Amino acid sequence: MKLTNTTHKVRVYNLPHDSYCRALRACACRRAPAQRIAGRRPAGGRLCCASLTLQPGVQVEVNAAVLAVPEINRAVRAGALRASE
Repeated sequence: MKLTNTTHKVRVYNLPHDSYCRALRACACRRAPAQRIAGRRPAGGRLCCASLTLQPGVQVEVNAAVLAVPEINRAVRAGALRASE
């Protein structure tokens, strides 16, 4: 499916694990690099959700699972994004 940003502003959407990854049936989250704190060894980074950046007027190919994200679904219904097959 394709999404088009119909606004005149860059739009950035987080793709939360509980909605996007569940609809995708695979985890799209990334592990951020660990930070060294006060001389300690870094143990491991934290898990960060994926994101989607849309430039104004640009159409991008996306997985249909993005419509499971409540913020994107609201933007489509409000007309800020246009979804097409």
